[in-house]
Amino acid sequence: MCILIFIGNNGETYFNTVALVSCVQNFPKSRGPVVGILKGFAGLSGAILTQIYATIHSPDHASLIFMVAVGPAMIVIALMFTVRPVGGHRQVRPSDVTSFTFVYSVCLLLAAYLMGVMLLEDLVDLSHTVVIIFTVVLFVLLLIPIVIPVSLSFFLDPVEEPLLHETLKQEPGKSGQESP
Repeated sequence: MCILIFIGNNGETYFNTVALVSCVQNFPKSRGPVVGILKGFAGLSGAILTQIYATIHSPDHASLIFMVAVGPAMIVIALMFTVRPVGGHRQVRPSDVTSFTFVYSVCLLLAAYLMGVMLLEDLVDLSHTVVIIFTVVLFVLLLIPIVIPVSLSFFLDPVEEPLLHETLKQEPGKSGQESP
């Protein structure tokens, strides 16, 4: 069990590194917002797990250890089939700025909501039904950023700015003239 806890707690570092490298490669002109969003959600992940734990098995401390040990691995296994290469890293969309602003605002809203819920749970003795309602609202807030890829897949921007200009795309050593 100690090995699973070690992997569960320290595995987040590897997941964060993979996500960071992939996102920086996909959005090379927006590295700052990408890193900020990823680090913001990494910081909120502890509060999110605490709220989920308070809903599922609040008085049982052994289940918390089990959730920390097995939970991250189960989430990665469940989501690993949805990860696929994206061809978007070859261009910059004008909607990238608004998409990042939307995700930033959702992250700030989620942080304020979690802070309010945690303070309320500490100061007032809430029933289990109210805690479940708070967790359902948390899941709704977590699913709001799904709007961005869905809207981008249905409403594609016709204008895309290439990251490399046509003159820079030619392979070195090849010119426009062919040898006889």
